[in-house]
Amino acid sequence: MGRAYAALGIVGFIKIQGVGPNAFKYVLIVHPSTVIHELNQKGIVPAEWMAVYRDRCIVTKELSYEKRQALRQRSKLKSIEKAG
Repeated sequence: MGRAYAALGIVGFIKIQGVGPNAFKYVLIVHPSTVIHELNQKGIVPAEWMAVYRDRCIVTKELSYEKRQALRQRSKLKSIEKAG
């Protein structure tokens, strides 16, 4: 199991924080669209695979990385009534 965690951590699907003798004390799961976006930016994901992934996102109605980021930005904005 340790090798699998390490491999997922190297690729970016999880973030690992060890404490003392526990190498995997805390494990944070990263959203798949974020990881795939980062891997695509690095040129690791083949174009054919990326096209299939985007098609699958459309079928499953999963938001793209860009749309998720836009929603996060909008959620940080406050209306004038709430801010005042």
